Amino acid sequence: MRVCSLFIVLTFILSLQACALDRANKNSQPKVNNHPYIKSITTPSGRPYEMDDYGLDQRKLVYTDRTYVFTEIPDEIHRAPYIRVANGDDRSLGDHWLSFESDIDLKVLVGVDTRNKTPLNWMQVGDPNGFSDTGWVIKTNDAQFRLYRKKFPKGKIVLGGNTNQPSDSGRGNYIVVFQKKPIPRKIHGNPKGFSFREENDTLEIYFKKQHLATYLKRHPKLTRRAFVNVKSLNGTQVTRNFPPIQPEDDDVGFRAPGNIIHPFLHPGLWLGFADISGNDYWRLKAKVQFEGFVGKISGNEKNGSFKNLNRYLSEDGKRTVCDELTTYQFEITSQGLLLRINAEYHSKDRDFYFGDQEEAGLALRVASPIRVRNGNGTILNDQGSLNEKEVRGQFAKWFDYFGNIEDRQVGVMIAGSPENPKTTWLHARDYGLVATNPFPMQPVGRREPFVKTWVKKGEVYKLSYIVLIHDQSKELEFDRDVAYQLILKRFSP
Repeated sequence: MRVCSLFIVLTFILSLQACALDRANKNSQPKVNNHPYIKSITTPSGRPYEMDDYGLDQRKLVYTDRTYVFTEIPDEIHRAPYIRVANGDDRSLGDHWLSFESDIDLKVLVGVDTRNKTPLNWMQVGDPNGFSDTGWVIKTNDAQFRLYRKKFPKGKIVLGGNTNQPSDSGRGNYIVVFQKKPIPRKIHGNPKGFSFREENDTLEIYFKKQHLATYLKRHPKLTRRAFVNVKSLNGTQVTRNFPPIQPEDDDVGFRAPGNIIHPFLHPGLWLGFADISGNDYWRLKAKVQFEGFVGKISGNEKNGSFKNLNRYLSEDGKRTVCDELTTYQFEITSQGLLLRINAEYHSKDRDFYFGDQEEAGLALRVASPIRVRNGNGTILNDQGSLNEKEVRGQFAKWFDYFGNIEDRQVGVMIAGSPENPKTTWLHARDYGLVATNPFPMQPVGRREPFVKTWVKKGEVYKLSYIVLIHDQSKELEFDRDVAYQLILKRFSP
């Protein structure tokens, strides 16, 4: 194990960053009240409701307590601010349910599930004092919602429940949208190259106009941080849809709830550990909390980068097990889109250890079309071994999970740094997963730690990886030897 005694230096650096992190924390936390024009959002249920000031967009969450996302939004209200309501209130009843205060006159749109054949009585649709039908429809990956509009004067606004009678099913809880310009997004970097668009719960990563990935700062189900919906420079998605979309992402032939294997445990590209001092972050039993960005988020015509601090909390949420300070560096190369990940794990308060479970390290869940089983993909390592049967449990300098999507051959090649504490071994599955494990391999069938990799208080444990996303015509050969030499050069000082 390569552990650097950098406590004094680290303490000095973190003290310099403390003020910046405090500001980042305050700015990045979800806000419910005290918005520029909305405050005091309340319901009788007490379930969480939250504002999204940055507005409606595809693949944004519809609810605070479900994972449904928006798929189609009318142009007239694209990026309009909305309240993310709780679907657990889908059987709410009466004329007084959701209330909030506005300091301006406001056009309120209520989207009602089209499976409800009877209009909601409190909306008084068609009445001069009621809501009017816009004819617009919002679609999610669960249902469609027809939008009705009413202008309210400033002051307290009260909306009724989602049903007319206690026996009504309610279907999906209604959607609340404000026909108003959104708060401008914080955009970092260069729109002619790499840019980063910061929202409440995500950092959206672009190269020019091409969306490359979403970094999840927070998510109601996924309690560790991850990149999701990762794409190549040509826009081909190389990781599984997040959340998964059926039937495209069905894992046919496996015994999995809902026919999808681990819809949240395997989001896209992530660092995860099944055992840090007895706490399981892989299976989402313990939380990795986003604390804020450190330093400047930057981008130019060839490179882009950001650094953030994540806090690994104990399973009971009462203490910090360790901190993770991670730098992500993007680069345009001759071989494709390159991402270098440098992660540092440390604690100024206590010793901690990494257990040796197979679910650990940098992990990847590829797009469904290029998985081995139920797709046309291949897993290849530097020894020439192929697919789960040959690759799983083997040490490797690199691996490539690749396949064809339409007329393109795309893949994700991952290599661990030669400076990592040890050569990684691969936990590889034909259904689309590979984890690059940097810790000792435990005996088959053992779950308790066999070897513990200890990190002393004040010391730093470092891991570094490079991810290369390649995309070329399927008639062309991707030269992995050339790609690996490029990777080794990027690992060099």
